[in-house]
Amino acid sequence: MALYLLYPLLKKLSYWQSVAIIVGVEIIISALISLLFSQSLSLEYATAPYRVVLLSLSATAAMLYYFDLRQRAYSPAITEARLQALQARIRPHFLFNSINAVLSLIRSQPKRAETALRFVSSVNGRES
Repeated sequence: MALYLLYPLLKKLSYWQSVAIIVGVEIIISALISLLFSQSLSLEYATAPYRVVLLSLSATAAMLYYFDLRQRAYSPAITEARLQALQARIRPHFLFNSINAVLSLIRSQPKRAETALRFVSSVNGRES
């Protein structure tokens, strides 16, 4: 809940600043919970607050490492998808402009029109 409330602030900061804030919040919350439960439980079952803090820090570090690896793994796929989307936008314009150029050459210069059609088909064959 605390991180959800801090999300607008974390979004504006750099990655490492956000990590530092997350770790700080984690330390404070786990220390408070540990102290609260150690006072309410008998001394036999109470654990030292530093153990709870270390456990929560190690869990947080493992989760942050996992999310960092996951983001790095998906980053090339996202870049490739963006590139394909841009290419899909460009191809229809290229084809439309090529057909218009060939249509303007058919009656006046049929040999150039044939050469242009071969070029267009070779370019489309390589891109597909």
